Amino acid sequence: MSGLWWISFLVVAVAAWFLPRHGAAARLKRWRDVRHRVRVEDTLKHLLAAKQRHVAATADSVAGVVGIGASTTASLIEEMEREGLLEVRASALSLTPSGRDYALQVVRAHRLWERFLDDETDIPLTEIHLAADRAEHRLTVDQTDRLDAQLGHPPTDPHGDPIPTTEGLIAPFPGVPLTDYPKGEEAEVTHLEDEPPGVFESIVRAGLSRGTRLRVTERRPGLVRLEIDGRAVSLPSVAASNVHVGPVREVAEPAAGVVSLASLAIGQAGEVVGIDERIRGLTRRRLLDLGVTPGTVIEPELEPLFGRPRAFRIRQTLVALRGEQADGIQVRPLPVDAPRLVTDDEREAS
Repeated sequence: MSGLWWISFLVVAVAAWFLPRHGAAARLKRWRDVRHRVRVEDTLKHLLAAKQRHVAATADSVAGVVGIGASTTASLIEEMEREGLLEVRASALSLTPSGRDYALQVVRAHRLWERFLDDETDIPLTEIHLAADRAEHRLTVDQTDRLDAQLGHPPTDPHGDPIPTTEGLIAPFPGVPLTDYPKGEEAEVTHLEDEPPGVFESIVRAGLSRGTRLRVTERRPGLVRLEIDGRAVSLPSVAASNVHVGPVREVAEPAAGVVSLASLAIGQAGEVVGIDERIRGLTRRRLLDLGVTPGTVIEPELEPLFGRPRAFRIRQTLVALRGEQADGIQVRPLPVDAPRLVTDDEREAS
């Protein structure tokens, strides 16, 4: 009887290992295949980034970025060379046309996913890069194209990196490093490098983001001093070199008669013109879902009490909005005695 039990156990064990799709051997092979693809794609991204920054990519730099040993790196480079993805010239590595196309697809998926997370979620900017690192290896070309269309074909990701087009075109890297910008001249942040993560977190903690205006007030070995909105900020040079800036862009003046919703008094209705682009993620999505779209009439009804949100009448619904939310909604005030137009949605609601 014990012999029969052992035979049954062995049959089950062999079946569990060799099942075509769900056996342990099949799962192990899929895991190895995914790991290998991730290493290939991370290597391609590294070579593309090195080319854009005019620095040499080597076997050692690949090993550091991918996180593998020297012998594994040598095997990976040799295999990618056989597959026509890269070329080895002297001690430097470069992409072939096929390798560049593949690399651009991975970068495109990564930056579009970052754009999606920034637009549609409340994930902190410091965590978006890691989430996109995982997603970029799973998105197919078709899925990436659909995501691009859904987002309205954005030109850059949240950090200011240009997003490659479907034709494989990529805009020049924006701005110059903060360490190279003329001292004393006003500048605007155009791009924040999000790697390595620790350096990026120090940049965000310093209050820097895309569009931030600043002046370089002092440079000394290992340190750059800035002035941002009247306050002094110090950045290590390694962090300052990851911040790119350019001349301050002209900001369009608000259209005549347009004010923020927060400025309206009780009894003063306003017609929505738009939502400030600084309101993003779930907050923007909530406002749109509430009906804060161009043409909608909004009227403040209750003043805040003890710092609580203010209440507004939107499409027959009383909604509480925080001060910064109301301040980011652009409206055109309506005459106090003007007849109030009722929208189709409001008729249906009533």
